[in-house]
Amino acid sequence: FRFLVEAARTGRIPRQRIDSAVRRILTAKADFGLPSRPAFDPERLETVLARPEFARKAEEIAEAAVTLVRDRSGTVPLHAEALDTVLVVAVADEEGAAPRARVLQREVARRIPTVLFGTVDPRSTRREIERLTLQADSAQAVVVGLFVSWRDHKGALALPDTTVKLLQTFLAVDKPLVVASFGSPYVLRQLPQVPTYLCAYEGSGLAQRAAVRALFGEIPVNGRLPVSIPGLHRMGDGLRRPARKMVLVPAPDDTLLAEAYAVLERGIADSVFPGAQVAVVHRGRLIASRGFGRQTYDPDSPRVTPNTVYDLASITKVAATTVTAMRLWEQGKLLLDVPVKSYLPEFTGGLKDSVTVRHLLTHSSGVHWWVDLWNHARDRAEALEYVYRLPLDYAPGDSMIYSDLGLILLGQILETITGKPLDRLADQLVFRPMGMRNTRFNPPQEWLPRIAPTEVGGGLNRGLIHGQVHDENAYFLGGVSAHAGLFSTAEDLAALAQMLLNGGMYRHHRFFSPATVKYWTTRQNLPPGSPRALGWTTPTDEGSSAGDYFSPGSFGHTGFTGTSLWIDPNRKIAVVLLTNRVHPTRERGGIYEVRRAFHNAVMRALLDQEVSSQ
Repeated sequence: FRFLVEAARTGRIPRQRIDSAVRRILTAKADFGLPSRPAFDPERLETVLARPEFARKAEEIAEAAVTLVRDRSGTVPLHAEALDTVLVVAVADEEGAAPRARVLQREVARRIPTVLFGTVDPRSTRREIERLTLQADSAQAVVVGLFVSWRDHKGALALPDTTVKLLQTFLAVDKPLVVASFGSPYVLRQLPQVPTYLCAYEGSGLAQRAAVRALFGEIPVNGRLPVSIPGLHRMGDGLRRPARKMVLVPAPDDTLLAEAYAVLERGIADSVFPGAQVAVVHRGRLIASRGFGRQTYDPDSPRVTPNTVYDLASITKVAATTVTAMRLWEQGKLLLDVPVKSYLPEFTGGLKDSVTVRHLLTHSSGVHWWVDLWNHARDRAEALEYVYRLPLDYAPGDSMIYSDLGLILLGQILETITGKPLDRLADQLVFRPMGMRNTRFNPPQEWLPRIAPTEVGGGLNRGLIHGQVHDENAYFLGGVSAHAGLFSTAEDLAALAQMLLNGGMYRHHRFFSPATVKYWTTRQNLPPGSPRALGWTTPTDEGSSAGDYFSPGSFGHTGFTGTSLWIDPNRKIAVVLLTNRVHPTRERGGIYEVRRAFHNAVMRALLDQEVSSQ
């Protein structure tokens, strides 16, 4: 203010320039009717500014401002699903860098399992920089946040020379490195060797969140420099980057999988099933998403397409129940090695007191495998009481016998922990954020034309079972159960598989850490020799329905209606096969042979392709 007054007094700023500026201000006030309006009530200020639409607009402005000034090595966007460890370094021109970068650190940690953190300010020593360089060696990428911002009476607007000298050594690390400026863009003049430079222009939480979203490709980057950086960049410079969706990329290759498709055509010709739907994922690409045959054997029945919906049967155990349990476990709400009675007090007495959640997930609990609940109870509550009272078939951990009733107990535990029914819980935690729009329990009536019917009659003599769950116990329990009841498409399951192949991330949403995915999909050896992981199963050593080519570490599940999902994390492959092989009767055989032949044909084609491309 004093400078402006003095400049006006001495004529450095002409009188007409001041008059022009004031006239614009007065005109703007008049346009908004401000001279005739009463003064704004300060007590209402926070209420007005806190309105959600204003917060959204502020976020839009912050995101639109982000400018990618340079990216010589093509580092942006970083692929979060490919990174396990990132080093975040906060650099400030004054003491106290860490508090200013809290949002930056937190936002990176929401996306990356392990985030190392360090600071550089005028107090930093060469030894501290060397320590940061060692940390960078164990990280896969480095994000540096520069906090040099304007402030009244601050004086210099730059990093101290000693800080710059220390940073020049650190910035030479041989890792993908991004420097993000949360303040003055001119700091680049002090660090001209920086290969990737992003500007957010201020250090607010909004700006830091916007910068991180741009850094990982969650939003497009279209910002332009509002100033010139002398000797380096001109006003208006800025690289464009489109948003990266982080979803499966369709890349159909029907020729590659011709042999596998022939297996399914033969299965239809042999009346193993009237139709089938497949999805095959290979290294982040959806190389197959096709339908074969029809929904039923009626020649006028609708053809199977990628939009046809199938009853998944026991794939429900992993696609709904297990992934929901994984999320609750990672949040610390579900414990694996506590007795089931801790969650369900009614399940108690004798050896039941030693049954744990881990036992339920590995089918080693001793809980009876199956019973016709509709003949022992009048409703869901009585059915659960009946299951609680049933004696165990063997001591927990002694054997592995596949048990629907054990998974029903697990579902009750999940509902007890959260106070929400399983269908709403799975939708909230997994299906909705995954974008799995064709996946749900009890599908609505308008889906009926695209749902493949299952059996005629079944255990409850229901006539043609169409749009309702095939499993009798799940039907008796209202269509929502932890062991069966889910309907979906192969493409939705392929997306779920890709999330797991990504180490727990999809659509820029972190569902699990890679360590969680690895832990839950690894054989638990309970009892010794069992192929069961936690909820998931793994290919058996001989005669697996997954075929002969899935590598060690693979996991998946099958369903009674003729469905299967197998995932190979080592080769980045997932294969989904959905059929209604129980139509018109469950007595039809042949699905085991078709599954093996189909999986073998798919894997041979993909492995041969990899060999030929080397």
